[in-house]
Amino acid sequence: MGTLHCFFSRQQARHPPASEAATLETAPRGPLGTYTGRPGHPHRSPHVCPRSPHVCPRTPHVCPRTAHEIPSGGTARFRERMPIFPWICGKLSRRQKGGHMEQKVIGGHAFPCAASTAALGRPVSIPGERITLKNAISVQPLEGQDGTEGNAPGDYTRHRYRRFFESGAGLVWLESLAFETDALSGPNALMITQKNLDAYKRFVDELKDAHPDVAFIAQLTHAGRFAQPEGRPAPVIATFNPHYDGRVKVDPDYPVVSDEYLDRVQESFVKGAELCRQAGFDGVDVKGCHGYLFSELLSARSREGRYGGSFENRTRLLVETIRAIKAQQGAGFVVASRICHADTIPYPYGFGMAEDGSFDYDPAETLRLVGALHDAGVNLVNVSVGRVTANAAYLPAGTPIPQDTNEDLFNRFFQGARLLSEAFPDMRFVGSGFSLLRGDAPLVAAGAVESGAVAVAGFGRMALAYPGFADAMMNGAFDPALTCTVCGNCYKLLRALEPTGCPTRDKDTYLPLLRQVLGK
Repeated sequence: MGTLHCFFSRQQARHPPASEAATLETAPRGPLGTYTGRPGHPHRSPHVCPRSPHVCPRTPHVCPRTAHEIPSGGTARFRERMPIFPWICGKLSRRQKGGHMEQKVIGGHAFPCAASTAALGRPVSIPGERITLKNAISVQPLEGQDGTEGNAPGDYTRHRYRRFFESGAGLVWLESLAFETDALSGPNALMITQKNLDAYKRFVDELKDAHPDVAFIAQLTHAGRFAQPEGRPAPVIATFNPHYDGRVKVDPDYPVVSDEYLDRVQESFVKGAELCRQAGFDGVDVKGCHGYLFSELLSARSREGRYGGSFENRTRLLVETIRAIKAQQGAGFVVASRICHADTIPYPYGFGMAEDGSFDYDPAETLRLVGALHDAGVNLVNVSVGRVTANAAYLPAGTPIPQDTNEDLFNRFFQGARLLSEAFPDMRFVGSGFSLLRGDAPLVAAGAVESGAVAVAGFGRMALAYPGFADAMMNGAFDPALTCTVCGNCYKLLRALEPTGCPTRDKDTYLPLLRQVLGK
């Protein structure tokens, strides 16, 4: 898994002095041989982690050196309305302290806020990859439902991506590219095949010829339970999940796919990655987020066979697919992954969640997953988080369902990305959700990069709304009046399986489509 650094400091591991060690040896032990307390120090009780001896200043937490859980009367977790780990809450990282990073309170949450956006304009190297991003801004993958009848890039697709490449961002992430018809999220979703490969080559060449310094990554996907290749739900499910299944009309008797089917999915992803390389992409992202097929397997605890039950089985498809692509492509072709650090769906149906069935987060398995991805050759991870999703009938009695503001949601994005950046300093993490901050986004994004919370700041809806947003941020010319308004109209187009863009800012292109959807 590699050497991980303690989140509380970057000091070398140390052994306790003799007096302290004696106290620890007589202290009561919790699970995994950890120490549950020390007289007089209930909240700062050092313990010795048995798998990698060192002393950490606080428990409970997840030991970042081995990614195993260190309970002390409870697990480290996010809390409702303040979803950050107790031992991070209100604290600055060492790099933040050293740089005297200012904090800005937005919606009740404090975020690092830089004095300028200079950090966004600096190149970003990716360890182990033959690629350097020209700056620290990414356009995030945004499903568009704007392909042709043969699922190649259409006119709306070219319109969107020309704007993305002209924005000034150093990295652009192509969304949700399928390889099989039953994996499509809509009839006009993008799919690359041998038959339409030339169309993708022309698409990539057009963009790269105009902007050769922009990195272009294709997100490989299988829509899973959200598949609707003919415009109506045709779920492909790997496990029963009552918090999702009511939305896609799946009952407990609906058939789940076999292990052999999942084996074939891996084969199709490996072939698809090769098509992407031939098309001219700089790399691929094996999508493991937002409840799609690879994502739902991460919490398939009740599934039998090689892809369910244990952590190793639940992560098998994602990790082994990445290994297979890396083995085929070798150096010079980036293999990344976009994951949710937590699903925000109560356990046992959500990944990264506390086992008490609440909406609290427990990062133990998330850390193990990222370690496994790193071992498989992944050096670039795009970090997302699940929206609050719940079927009240499957919640413990009295469990409150969080009602998020935009700032609450961004805090979920931010804290997860910061956690992983601290745990894996040899990897690069793209943070998500910055568009939610609107006019505050540039300086908070720069603060996140400068403090080391993220390596790259990712913008999705902002890229739809604001042409040239990245250049404007880096040049100090950002106009808050042009930002994404977080109105959700782009999502209404997506849900209606229409070409997706910003009807508010790009009115000539998308407002007629929205009016058609709304019947106006």
